[in-house]
Amino acid sequence: MQAHRPTCCPSASWPPIGWGKTEPISWWPRLNFARIKNVNFKGRFLRSGQARILASVVTAGVVLGGVGAGLWRNSAASRASATYQQKHRVLSAELAAASQQGYTQQDLEPVMSRYNTLNSSGAPGWFPSQAFYFQSLTKQTTQLRGELQALEQKTLNAARTDASKRIDAAKAEATNESR
Repeated sequence: MQAHRPTCCPSASWPPIGWGKTEPISWWPRLNFARIKNVNFKGRFLRSGQARILASVVTAGVVLGGVGAGLWRNSAASRASATYQQKHRVLSAELAAASQQGYTQQDLEPVMSRYNTLNSSGAPGWFPSQAFYFQSLTKQTTQLRGELQALEQKTLNAARTDASKRIDAAKAEATNESR
C-alpha cells in the first residue's frame, strides 16, 4: 500500500526520505541565507547606535512618566487634603455653634464620638494612598454634617413637642383652677 502523496510534490515519495531521522532531508532545497540581505536584521540593529537611542528614549519615557505620576499624585493629595480641611473647619464651627445654642453633650454625643474618631486618625505614610485617605475623610465629614443637622432638627422637634405638651398641661391646669 502506497502512502498518500501531496499534490505539491508529485515527484517526491511520501513520506520523504529521511523523515524523522537526524540526517538532513535530501529533497529540501538548500537556502543560503547569508546572501539574502536584511535577513539578520536583529544583529545589525543591535550593533548600530539605533538600539542605544531607542533604549535611551524608552528609559527617559519611563522616568518622566514616573515623575509625572508622582507630581500628579502629590497634587491630587494636596487638593483632597485642602477640601477635607475646609469641610472639617465647617463641621467644627457647626459643632461649636450647636454647643452655644444650648445643645448638651448628651444631645451631640453620637456626632461627637465619630468626630473625635475622625480627628484621631493619621494620614498614611505611603504617599500614593493619601489622596484616597483624604477623600474618605471628606466623605465622612460630609456625612457627619448631615447627621448633625438631622440631630439638631430631631432635638428641636422633640423640644417643640415637649413645650407644646407643657403648654397644653398648663392650660388644662389653669382651666381647672379657675372653676
